[in-house]
Amino acid sequence: WLSSPDHPDALISTQPYYYLAGSLINQGLVDTQDCPNGGLESINYANQCGLEAARPLIDQWQNQFNSEIIRVANETGIPAQLMKNIFSRESQFWPGFSSNYNEAGLGHLSDMGADTVLLWNPSFFSQFCPLILDSSVCQRGFGNLDLAEQEMLRGALVQKVNAACPECPMGIDLSQANFSISIFARSLLANCEQVSQIIYNATRQEAGEASTYEDLWRFTLVNYNAGPGCLTNAIQQATNARYALTWENVIQFLEPGICQTSIDYVNDITYMPGIATPTPVPTADQPLPTQQPTVTSTPTSMPTSTPGSDVQPTPTPTSTISDYPAPDPTATVPVNPTQQPTDTNPYP
Repeated sequence: WLSSPDHPDALISTQPYYYLAGSLINQGLVDTQDCPNGGLESINYANQCGLEAARPLIDQWQNQFNSEIIRVANETGIPAQLMKNIFSRESQFWPGFSSNYNEAGLGHLSDMGADTVLLWNPSFFSQFCPLILDSSVCQRGFGNLDLAEQEMLRGALVQKVNAACPECPMGIDLSQANFSISIFARSLLANCEQVSQIIYNATRQEAGEASTYEDLWRFTLVNYNAGPGCLTNAIQQATNARYALTWENVIQFLEPGICQTSIDYVNDITYMPGIATPTPVPTADQPLPTQQPTVTSTPTSMPTSTPGSDVQPTPTPTSTISDYPAPDPTATVPVNPTQQPTDTNPYP
């Protein structure tokens, strides 16, 4: 789950993709006339017959993002398989806007997630902010902006990763979906930086000294899914108890409710169920359908608030941690799908 293969074909997918199958069926792209209930278990999910009927198109659809995932992984140091697993868990590669949960894109970026990347990735903020606000306003930094200005930036960033496009084939702007992968990687880097600060505040140790490579990523996933309040409290309590900051130790201190549900979220991503086999790659004689659809919302529930979410470690400049990536001060923010970011944050 933390690998970065050299070739897109090597990325593994183990999700059954019932939601993606349902989305494709709802767009009239799959022949399910021989399936019960038109291949649908519910309004958004396929039944087993519908899943099997949609399987060839499912493989084509979710694999079309592999090349961009690999490219962004090489640029940023975020493991490619990790990104693939997160996208599988979050959106099942249907990257529209989820009106139920106010999230968008392949990684389901929420207002809370946008807040994290704008606050904890200063180089990203310094280049994204002038696209929305006057540059003189942006010079104050995200944390010093008015609440209305912060809200405007958060909303703009969520819309930036929203690939819903009613006038596009299948209701999805594929170039925008690919572009959002780069934005999502910057969000993960911001979460890495925030987790590093949480650990330093509790232990006065750099993250790479206090925990392991694998567990740091698990903590990052908790932070991304449930928010910094959950992780801050758990890390602090584990430290107070003089426990080593291992995954097994820290999760004992996650509070009931949203905080503890993040354990299942992490387990889903670090061990994707099913037989791990590379999924087929689309061939030239198997083009994706271009039928015009209606857009449906994505159902994966993600919290937008967290018990103790007001516990925010103070963002302060930190040195790059040798075994945990931190934002590069020379990073550039992609403005549109034709522009490519140049920052690198590789693991050793």
